[in-house]
Amino acid sequence: MTSPTHENDGGIVIAMTLLVVYLATVFFGAVGLYWRATNNTTQPSSAGLTRLSYLLSGWANIGNALTHVLLCIMMVGDADRYMSFFPDEAGAPVGPAVLSMINGLVGVYTIRTLSSLSGASSIPLCWNGFVALAGCLVPIVWHKFFDVGMRSWPYPVIFIWLLIYAFESVAFFFGAAGYTLSRGTLDREVSLKKGE
Repeated sequence: MTSPTHENDGGIVIAMTLLVVYLATVFFGAVGLYWRATNNTTQPSSAGLTRLSYLLSGWANIGNALTHVLLCIMMVGDADRYMSFFPDEAGAPVGPAVLSMINGLVGVYTIRTLSSLSGASSIPLCWNGFVALAGCLVPIVWHKFFDVGMRSWPYPVIFIWLLIYAFESVAFFFGAAGYTLSRGTLDREVSLKKGE
């Protein structure tokens, strides 16, 4: 079992961070490529950009859900190794399992509903905004990761947390962009109808 006082090598942590950046770039590049292939216009419309924003946000939520599932599998599969780092979650990771389920539901909702419509919904924005805010304010989340985790957690857990960070960031920012774009599109449509 790894001791909680073990110091990690900064170079390995940087290498894992770069790996997450690479994986996120490839992942979202693939989603963008799919969108471009299915959108026959050379200049995307505002509605097309709105759908792309929601598509990226939804897939980020699904990626976050799958990453939490992987974290649950790690904690259950090797509970002894992670007990000293996560005494409340190792063996029975209820919190990560619930987050996985909610992220998956929000992701599927966003992809199936919002990426195909021009309407606006505050559900992905509210959920991803809550996740971003809570992650920053709750001490056991990102504060613990940066203060303790980067120095002493096992490398696979650091990698998982960096993936979660990447997915949460993309889900929030693209969800906010999609909501803002869709509200602007709806406002313009209402203005045009009133002008008729």
